[in-house]
This record gives sequence, C-alpha cells and structure tokens, in this order.
Amino acid sequence: MKRQPYLIALVLVSAAVTVNCRSPWDEIRPVIHAKEEERIAAMRSAPIIILAEIQHANLFGRPRDVEKPPEVAGPMVPRIPLHLAYISAKVLRTLRGPDSGHVEFYSWVWASGKHGGPRLFHPNPGSVHILFLKGDAGYLHTVGDYPAYDLEIRSQWLPAFLTYWRDYEQGAGLIQRVVAVRLKAELENISADRSEYWRLAELTSHAFVAGQLDSLCHSLTSPRGRTQACAALAELFPKY
Repeated sequence: MKRQPYLIALVLVSAAVTVNCRSPWDEIRPVIHAKEEERIAAMRSAPIIILAEIQHANLFGRPRDVEKPPEVAGPMVPRIPLHLAYISAKVLRTLRGPDSGHVEFYSWVWASGKHGGPRLFHPNPGSVHILFLKGDAGYLHTVGDYPAYDLEIRSQWLPAFLTYWRDYEQGAGLIQRVVAVRLKAELENISADRSEYWRLAELTSHAFVAGQLDSLCHSLTSPRGRTQACAALAELFPKY
C-alpha cells in the first residue's frame, strides 16, 4: 500500500525531553480559532513572519485529542487528534521580526494519514512556506494549528517570489505585499493546479485580490498567466 509522503518524512519521537522537565508537548497548547476572523487576525498580527524552507519535521509519538468547534471546517466530530510537530527550517527571507538564518518551531498537525486538502499544514522537508509564528512558553509556535496558518510557495514560484518581493513598491502594508507578490509569482509560473485565491482574499480583502487580478490580467508576461488571472477575476470576483 502506498504511504503518504508526508508521513514518511515525519519521524516519531518521544514526548519526553529530560527527567523532571515538562516537554513542549505539555507546555504548548493547540490553538483552533472558532471564528474565521480570529484566525485571520492571528496571521495578520503574527510577531514573526518568515519565508522558510522546511528541513526536518518530527512528530511527538503521542497525539492529543483537541476540541474542534463545529464552525471550523473539517470532519463533523467534536474532537480531533493532533500530533505536535517539531520543525526546523532555513529562513530564506524575514518579512517581520528578527533576522535569522535558521528557525526551530512547533505546530500541532492533523496527521491521521487519511486526510488531504490545501488548508492543512504539510511541513514536508524541502517545501517552502510563509510561516506566521509567535512565542509560546519559551518556544516558537505557529499562531494557530488547525486548519492551516501558512501560505505555501511552490518551488517553481520561489525565484519569481524573491525577485518580485525585492522589487515590490514599499508603500503597501506587509500582508498586502505578501499576497500581491505571491499572486504575481504564481501566475507568471502557473501550473495545472487551481489556486486558492479566496484564501488570499481572506488575508486582505476581496477588493484587494480582485484589483491585483485585474492588473495582472493585463500586465503579466505569461499568456497563460494573463488568461488565468482574467478567468479567476470573472469567476470569483465578478462584482469587482
């Protein structure tokens, strides 16, 4: 039977750190925001925002059953099992917070092996993400754990993202800049996969993403990208 690549990459580790010491499993509490606006607010206000490449991800062997508010997308069950993941990553660009070449942080992830979907955090070694982090009990922790509090930057988009980030007009707010640069990098290097424009609209606004798509519909050098931008604008944001 074919195993999930994500699960193969994660090595189970013991929850115990040292005798008489509480481990991160004990200290870091899972965060699931019941309201979407709370989730987005946590990402916008994250004290540390970085573009980073995942190097290692290890799961603590013992899961924790966490209450899942019924408003939150996912299985219609009152509780879900989450595993604490210890993750190390190479920092490619610091967007907010102190500069560092390397970061180690924790996130509670749903790792049942029976799920999928783009709104889950998959810290596969080699994958690149915009991470939204905070301090928690002396550790770094993602600002939320479920469903997802990251933005993935696929490998084919990364060189363009770094170039456009450097060249982007500095007047915009940080989150708007993140969304605008990610949109342009993706559409200039478009793949067959459908983008999650609505997730980017959540972080900023429907009007902001619609405006970016309208501009890219006319200005991109990639014909496929222009076509996709125009189609997404007409389909998803027709009133803008």
